[in-house]
Order: sequence, then structure tokens, then C-alpha cells
Amino acid sequence: MKKLVFLTSAILAFAACKKETACGEIEPCLEAKFEEFKASTNAISIRKQEVNGENHYWFNDGSTAWDGVEYILNETCDTVCYFCGECQLPACLEDYTGSWEVVWEK
Repeated sequence: MKKLVFLTSAILAFAACKKETACGEIEPCLEAKFEEFKASTNAISIRKQEVNGENHYWFNDGSTAWDGVEYILNETCDTVCYFCGECQLPACLEDYTGSWEVVWEK
């Protein structure tokens, strides 16, 4: 149920986001996602990787260990990819060839 609530709120937040911040600043919607995720009891880390000149953020909560999904969001709060436990891995994961930089860790 928590995942459904998180996913629903994420979709609503993504629809409201617009790119209006200065370079180097984090979008308000992304900052809100960070804070919401950090407050989650399952949160492990937020990691970042640059893909095609844009930062992508992986919200790692260990869900893949129990057949769940962990989302990757871009700078404007769009879901661009995901990791999953018991599913066919999406083709978008091929874009993530580098190492993930830790932004936040519990």
C-alpha cells in the first residue's frame, strides 16, 4: 500500500513540475521527492548518475529484493527508468554504464 501511495504522489508531483531553476539547483519537486523518500522507513540511499548531460536520481529502498520497483527520476521529476526484482529489465538500464554517486545515505 505504501508503494501505491508513493507512486500516486510521484505521478501527481511529476505533472506539476516545470524547469525554472538556475543551473546547479535542484527542482523544488525533486527536493520534495528527496525529503519524502528520506522520511520513508525503507529508504537506503539516493544515488546520482549523469546521462546525456542530465542528472538522474535512483531512489534505492531495497524493493528489488522482494519483487518491488526502485525508480530513477531525472532533474525535472520525470520517471526515466527503474530497477525491478521479478520483472524483465527495461532497455533504459543500458544507459547507466557509469558508477552511481551517493547523494544521500541512511
